Amino acid sequence: MGLFDRDELGRRMRPGLIDNGVIGGNLHGVLLSLNLKGLVWYPPQAFRKAAYQAPATWEQMLALTARIRDEQKAAPWCIGIADGGATGWMTTDWIEDLVLRTAGPEVYDRWVAGELPFTAPEIKRAFTMFEQVALADGNALGGRGHIVSTTFPEALKPMFQSPPGCWLNKQSSFIVGSFPEGTKAGSDYDVFPFPAPAGSGAADGSRAVIGGDILALVQDRPAVRETARLMTTADWFRQSRAHEGGTLSAFTDVSPGDYAHPVDATHAQILNRVRTFRFDGSDSMPPAVGAGSFWRETTAWIAGRQDLDTTLRAIDASWPR
Repeated sequence: MGLFDRDELGRRMRPGLIDNGVIGGNLHGVLLSLNLKGLVWYPPQAFRKAAYQAPATWEQMLALTARIRDEQKAAPWCIGIADGGATGWMTTDWIEDLVLRTAGPEVYDRWVAGELPFTAPEIKRAFTMFEQVALADGNALGGRGHIVSTTFPEALKPMFQSPPGCWLNKQSSFIVGSFPEGTKAGSDYDVFPFPAPAGSGAADGSRAVIGGDILALVQDRPAVRETARLMTTADWFRQSRAHEGGTLSAFTDVSPGDYAHPVDATHAQILNRVRTFRFDGSDSMPPAVGAGSFWRETTAWIAGRQDLDTTLRAIDASWPR
């Protein structure tokens, strides 16, 4: 766009993030801030009392899920995907994280571009892994009906009860804004990265799905250019966004100590381990799929109205040709 030094921005931004603003080989926008999709929230005081530890791998998370279910006689997971006309987007975050972690970035890119169908083994595997955690009997509070009828902010509230009504909630970094008033990071809640299977190439936390805000210019005037230049500086982020909680900088010159919300220091440390970023897949797909059939068909599957194979074929059939 002739305004920014692409090389200079690339050096300051986290690996690969500059590509989110590139179309046809040209830089048309700059990712300013992001939220991490692959996070799991939990009640640390209850964890310590029960001698539970945050899992580092998918296998450890499955073991922890079973242990909570059997020892606490409570549902391990707090899950809700209701959101009015956007019901189902929460499920897409699970699937995207699992595809990137298990199949890798090249497969993820082909899938998002429509070159690899939902029925492909690599994609179906992500759905069956979600099913293993979320839809197995006793794993999610209230079961299938509760999942599809409960909003994501309401779903996590039982985690703050004593004892917890559910113990684990997968949600993006922005969810801190929906936590009950007065709750504190480190005592009432904490977070760990959504784990990948051992030996998958992502068990070290080096892959992450993100959402975010991209700066693009629609008018070319001196004041607009200066504003855009300022918005790509670390000082702008520190002064305007670093206090929000759940919003992270795309630039490496914003450090964990620059964030006002205590949990963001943890987010930033998780972010520092990531080497492969991919933007939210459903947001990148054609709207008929990413904001349509992907939401709608997976919700029908979770509700028990259709099986998985029917769900995947229906999503594929909706892809614009």
